[in-house]
Amino acid sequence: MTVDWFHIVRTFTKALDEVRKKERQDKGHPKSLRWALLKNLENENVTPKQLAAFQGLVANPGATADANVIKEKLRWIQKASTPRGARWRITNYLKIIKAAGSDQPLLKPMAKALSTLKRHAEQLMRRWTRG
Repeated sequence: MTVDWFHIVRTFTKALDEVRKKERQDKGHPKSLRWALLKNLENENVTPKQLAAFQGLVANPGATADANVIKEKLRWIQKASTPRGARWRITNYLKIIKAAGSDQPLLKPMAKALSTLKRHAEQLMRRWTRG
């Protein structure tokens, strides 16, 4: 059995959306933030409202901003040039991110996504080596 990146990223994206929804009740994020977080700001067309919402998130960090950083750091793992490098990156990513977000109750969905990545790391590595 293998696991591919699409499913891992989807798990983290769903967790990010849960964090955003919970935090929106307290902070009142604009609706356009949801779509800004779903897009790759470098490669996709982003509306001015979405860009403004994302810039507001960066200016006033909270749980949603932290969850977005956790999700975006997955790209660092994906860019590894060798399977051994990818394994090292997964291991270090899990250590660092787990320690950084463990004290925030709003980040529980992200902790669940991290445990999913940890549980499926070997299947993900098999997928990496098989192409």
